[in-house]
Parts: sequence; C-alpha cells; structure tokens
Amino acid sequence: MHYTNNDLYAAKVLEFVPCSPYEQFKYNRTYCNDCPVQRPLALLWVMLFHWFFAYYGLIRGSRSSYCLIFCVYFLFLLNVLGIHSKIVLGQTNAEFKGEQIEHLLKRIEELESRLSELEKEKRDKTVLGKADEKFEEEEEIDNLYKKFELEKEKADERQEEFDLRLFEIEDKIGDKSLVSIFDAERLNLGGFISTNFTSMFKDDDNWSAIDNNHLELVIAPRITENLNAFFSLTLMTRADWDNSVVEANNPNGVAMPPQSLTSKRKFDNLKFKNALLIGWGEWNLTDWFNIRFGRYVTPWGIRNIEHFQPLFLAHSSPLFLRNLNLNQSILMNSPIIASSLQGLDIKGTFGLGENSLEYSAYAGSSQATESPELDTNRLENIVTGARLAYSFYHDIFTFGTNFQHGRRGNVVTLETDDVGRMVLKETDYDAWGLDFKVNYRNFGLKAEFIRSSVEDAPDQIGGYILPYFTLWEKWVPFYRFDYVDLRTDISGVPDLTERLEHTFGLNFLPHPLLRIRGEFILGDSKADRDPLFLPDPGVPDFKAINISATLSF
Repeated sequence: MHYTNNDLYAAKVLEFVPCSPYEQFKYNRTYCNDCPVQRPLALLWVMLFHWFFAYYGLIRGSRSSYCLIFCVYFLFLLNVLGIHSKIVLGQTNAEFKGEQIEHLLKRIEELESRLSELEKEKRDKTVLGKADEKFEEEEEIDNLYKKFELEKEKADERQEEFDLRLFEIEDKIGDKSLVSIFDAERLNLGGFISTNFTSMFKDDDNWSAIDNNHLELVIAPRITENLNAFFSLTLMTRADWDNSVVEANNPNGVAMPPQSLTSKRKFDNLKFKNALLIGWGEWNLTDWFNIRFGRYVTPWGIRNIEHFQPLFLAHSSPLFLRNLNLNQSILMNSPIIASSLQGLDIKGTFGLGENSLEYSAYAGSSQATESPELDTNRLENIVTGARLAYSFYHDIFTFGTNFQHGRRGNVVTLETDDVGRMVLKETDYDAWGLDFKVNYRNFGLKAEFIRSSVEDAPDQIGGYILPYFTLWEKWVPFYRFDYVDLRTDISGVPDLTERLEHTFGLNFLPHPLLRIRGEFILGDSKADRDPLFLPDPGVPDFKAINISATLSF
C-alpha cells in the first residue's frame, strides 16, 4: 500500500517517533506530534548574534572573538541538524512526552465521556420505542378482546334462540332419540362427475355414443379422533354392450353366457343405475391396527384399491377386473375375484424407518353372480382374503401380494351332462395376485398379475402393465398392455373371454381437479382367429377411440 507524507506524519504523531532533519526542516517540527518547534525565531536569534560577534572579532581581532565565532557556527550546525532545538526552547524530551501523554489521556477521557452519553441516549430511545410498541400491542389486544366479547354476545344470543327452538321441538314430539342429531367433529362432502364418449369401428361398421355418465357423491364424517365413516353413492346412466347370442353357431344348442357366444358387439340403450357402492365405519386404534366394517372395496392390487375415476389414467378398468357381462348390476364383481365386499377388514401399517409394511385381512359376503343356485349370504360362501404390501426407498417402490378364497356360480366346468352338454355350477376358487408400483420423479409404472384356480374348471389368468410419464405437471402420456383368459373354451363357439388390449393414452390436467383423457384402443380376441366366424384371422377384433373427462368437487 502506498502512503503519502501526511500519512507517515500522522503515524509518527501517534507513535511519538522523532523526525529526521529533513522532516524537521520540511514540516518545521522537531517531533512529529502536535507541538511544533518554532525554528524561524531560533534561526533569526542565531544569525543576529553571529553577525554581531563576527563584526566585533574583525574589528578587535582578539582570540576570544574567534572562539565566540566558532561557538556560534557550532550552534548553527547543531540547529540545522535538529539536535539543539530543545536546548534553545528550554524543553527536554521527557517533559515533551509527558505533556503529550497528558494531552492524549485528556482526549481519551473526553471521548469516553461522549461515548457514554451516546450509549445512554441509545438506551433511552430503545426503552422508549419498546414502550411505544408495548403500548400499541396492548391497544391491539384490547381491540381484539372487545371484538371477541361482541362476537361472544352474538353467539350466546344465537345459542339461546337455538335452545328455545329445540325446546319447542322436543315439547311437540318428545325427546326419544338415543343420540343427538349430529355428533361428528367434522363432515367432509365431495365427489366427482365423469362423462365418457366411445367410438368403436371394425371393417365397415362403426358405433359411437356417449355411453357413460357417472355421478358419485362422497360423505366422510370424522366422528372422533379414532372413529371415521365413509359413504359413496353412485348414480349412473350407461349404454352397455349388446352381446347378441348366435344360436346357429352353437352345435349343442345350449344357452351359454352371452359373452361366450357373440361375434359382434354394439351399444345397447341407455340405462339408469344407482347403488351405495361404499359404506363403512372405521375404528382407528393405532397405526398398525384398525378395524373397518360395512361395505368396502376389496384391498386387492393397485387399480381396485384406487377405485375412484379421478385417480385413473385409463377410463376403463383392466380386463381381469372388468365385468364382461355389463347387463348385470353395477354391484357385480369382476369375473375372477370379488372386488367389493360387505363384512370386516382388519388392517394397519408398520413403519420401518424409511420403509413401511402394510397388511390387510378381510372376510365378507359378495354378490359374485346372479346364479340362483349360489346364496352369497350363507356362511360357507363367505369370501376371505389378505394383502401384504412393502414400500421401500421413500415409497418409490411398492411390492404387494394378494390372496382370496370364495365361491362362484355359473362357472363353465369340464363336466358334461347325459347328452354331452357342459355343466354350469357353483364352485370354489383360490386367487393369487402380485402387483408392483414405481413412482420416481416424473416416471411411474403399475403392473398386476392374477391367477385363479377354479374347482373342476381350468385356471384363469390375467394382468396388465402400465408405464407413464408426467410432463410439465399437466400432461401424462401412458401405455397399457392388458390380457385376460377365463379359460371357457367351447368347441365351435367364439371365446371372447380370452382377450388382449393395447391402450395408447394421454391425460391433460388443466386444473388439479379436472382430468381429460384421450385413448386409442386396439382389441384382439380369440373369436377373430376362429375361421367359422371371421375368415380373415389377421384383422383385430376392434379399434376404439375413447374421450372422457372427470371433474372432482
């Protein structure tokens, strides 16, 4: 760093450093401090005496005059070199330093006094400011308290009016109820509305319709901290597929289930359907032990647990969960498992650090068929099952296993009657399932596989895999490969229960509560590969365009 002469001088003043002869001459100071030496007067005094004695010595010419002149020149030399100036002024270095120290101490005392005054002023201002703030807070609290008192008076008045009205009602009808009108801590109301348009085409034929309007109302009261309830009421208008029976192509002339005898499908007339799909109460004892009772969705796999349309990427269910004979009640279950039950479900979740283990064990009755031979309310026809799911890596991956046992009616068995016709009867089944889910950043994957062993009948299998991506939080493209085989093959009859579908879809979410779907579906079934019905085995069973929208509220 570069210092100027004034900077060096200031440093010497603070440190009491003696000046060099050049600095003394330039700044007219002996010591670089606040007390300069008055050199001009000293030089003038020396010069006067010098000329006086020089004149006296030249005139007199005595030896003493020469000695005096020599002394004067010696003093002049000392004055130039800055050595004798203190002698001239009659001041020693010790005295000079003492004065400077006293001066600085006095200055320090003044600065300390001023600093104390400033600190006192600051404290006074701080205390005054806090007092003002405290006063403002107290004033605000008083205002709020006044408002509270006013609202309390109004509430008391309304309570008195309500009590008076309640007393009048009880006086008229009597208080015979065991519980009050509404005891829940909180009541949540919601639901969704969904509309679907389908256009199916095959060869020269084309069928298009707004085939599904679905309104679902949800009521979820929170009775206490540990008691909850949930109700879902469904109102639906739906145009089912008309699966026409082709009697001429049935060599045995036996009436078979409609889905096994059709080579074409078309839309039927709109029908109105309604049902209480869900209605359960739940007692939450701990995170790892909860009891649910009533009508509930069977805890199986991924899609069946999601259940509600606002959560679906594809509008239609996977084939193994889809009721192929849609002319039946909407309460009917899937062709392989009971997808909803009325009974008891015990479930819970164990936290394992960053991972979790979820279990569910259930038992209940199910409307698995419209067969008059099977009474699903009988104890021996109760459906039982369990699910175990393990989530790891912060719920990025979830792996689940499922099991269910029950009875099903109208099953095509391997038995035949006296004239060689295949027998329909009720039979037991055991179903196993695996599911796997990935949810990592913008990528997701859902996959399920199911296999059912049916007594006196071939095993049934099904499953799907569905990868998807989330783009810009609004667009979700996906693909689903879907397959099911109910193993109801009959010679000479097309088997539409063995089918596969390719679904290419895109979801658009302009708002978190609104989901718009567009899907293109390629379907294939074994019937198209039967030359008895369609001579060209390379043509897919159908192609379809599906557009739907779901709005939650």
